[in-house]
This record gives sequence, structure tokens and C-alpha cells, in this order.
Amino acid sequence: MSLIKKPLKTRPVCKVTFTLPPAYGVEAEAVTLVGDFNEWSQESHPLKKGKSDGSFSITVDLPVNEKFQFRYLINGATWI
Repeated sequence: MSLIKKPLKTRPVCKVTFTLPPAYGVEAEAVTLVGDFNEWSQESHPLKKGKSDGSFSITVDLPVNEKFQFRYLINGATWI
């Protein structure tokens, strides 16, 4: 699992890319990013599956200088 955080100069946000490697998503058909930044919604941030390596990822804008908790939900049933 990885996070890449890129602050924007024009707005007080960071573009954060969340990536779940294929080892975690071998049997995954759907992966969702769930956290306090989206009120723990299980539908609002689905990850896209990479065509080349099978990893899942999503990029979201989050406010700078704040801490967030999150988890991945695989196939609507398994939490990581």
C-alpha cells in the first residue's frame, strides 16, 4: 500500500494518490477508499483497477495540515 502526496501551490489542498497493490487485491473485483474525509461512505471513492499491474488506485484532494483515518474495503466485505 502506498500514498503519494503532492501539495498544490494554487489551493490549500494536497492531491493524494492511494494505491493498493495486486497482492492485496488478487481476488478483488471492487475496492473502495473509506475514511473520515468522506464520512466513512462505502460508495463515494471507488478505486480504479490498473490494466498493466492489477493494482487499484485513486487520487483525491484533501486539505493540507490535517490528519485523516482511512481503510480499504474489498468487494464490499473485507476491510484492510
